[in-house]
Amino acid sequence: RGGRGARGRPRCGGGAMGRGTDGSRRNKLGKALSEAITLASSERTRTIEIRNAFCLSVALRAFRSVRARSGGLLGRRIQFFREDIDYPAGRTVRGVVRAFSDRTGRCLVSHDLDLSALGGLAGGGMASALPSRLPPAWVLLRPNEGSFRFLDRESDGPTPEDLAPYLFGSAHDGDFDGYCALCMEDADDEEDNVMCVACRRNFHRPCLDGTASRAPSPASASDWTCDRCTPCTGCLRHDAAFGARAWTHAGGSGRTKLCLECQGYYEDKMYCANCEHTWDDGRYRNVLACIAERLGRRSGGPSGAPTAAAPVAAPVVTDAVAEEEGAVGDG
Repeated sequence: RGGRGARGRPRCGGGAMGRGTDGSRRNKLGKALSEAITLASSERTRTIEIRNAFCLSVALRAFRSVRARSGGLLGRRIQFFREDIDYPAGRTVRGVVRAFSDRTGRCLVSHDLDLSALGGLAGGGMASALPSRLPPAWVLLRPNEGSFRFLDRESDGPTPEDLAPYLFGSAHDGDFDGYCALCMEDADDEEDNVMCVACRRNFHRPCLDGTASRAPSPASASDWTCDRCTPCTGCLRHDAAFGARAWTHAGGSGRTKLCLECQGYYEDKMYCANCEHTWDDGRYRNVLACIAERLGRRSGGPSGAPTAAAPVAAPVVTDAVAEEEGAVGDG
C-alpha cells in the first residue's frame, strides 16, 4: 500500500516551481538587456571619441598646411604698423592672424582691443575718434621685410579658436555658433553676414571678400555653400584647408571648383574632358597606354598589341585629342 501510495501521491509545489523558473528567466533576460544597453552606450561613447579625434586630426593637418603656406603667420599674435589708420601718421596695432588667402597673399587679422582709444574717450583728444576695437582686415604682411614682429612663441600650440574654422563633423562644431568662421569675432548683424547652408556657419561679408570666393549676393545667399563645404570637381573630396575654388578652363562647364591638389592636375591637363574628374599617375598612364594601343590598331598594327609596349611617356592628352579618339570618355 505504501508503494502504491508513493506512486499515486500527487506532486506538491509544481506550480511554484514553474513560477520560479519563469522568474529566473525574466531576471536573466533583464540582466542581458541591461548589459546590452551598457555595451551599446559605451560603444556609442567610444565611437564619438574616435570621430572627434579623427576630426581634430584633420583640423590640425589643415591648420598646419595653411600655416606653412602663410609663412608661419596663421594663428600667431603680431604687432604691425597700419598707414590707413589715423592717416597720415598711421598707427601701430596688434592682433591675431585668423586666415590666409593663398591667391592674394594677404592675412585676415583680428585686432586686439585698442586700450589707448578707450583712454582717449575719457580724456578727449585725437584718439577719441578711433574705435575701441578695429574691425577685421585683410593686410599684406611680408615676413622678409620686417614689417611686423611676433608677440608669442612659435612653439605655442593652436588654440580652439585657431582650429574652429577647420573643424567639421565634431561634437564641438557648435562651440563657436554666432561667430564668423574666418575672423572668429561676433557675427550678430544678420545684414552683414551670410550663412553656409551645409555647415550652418556664419561669415562676415567683408571677411569673405578677401578670399578667393566673394560673398554671395542677397538674392543667392539663401542657398550659398562655403568653399570648404563644396566638393572638388576633380576628386569629389572636401578640402578642409583651402576649400574648392572656382577654376576656369577651355571647354569647362563654368561650375568647375577645384581643391589645391587638383589645380595642379588641371594645369598638367590630367583630367577628363567629359566628367572633369582628375587622374592620378597610375590611371593617367593607363589611359595613355589605351590611347596608344587604339592608335596602333587604327594604323594597321597588330590588334592584340600588349599595353606594356605603349609609350608611357607620350605627350599630355589635350581635350581635342581626347574628343577625337573617344578614349578619355572611356577612361
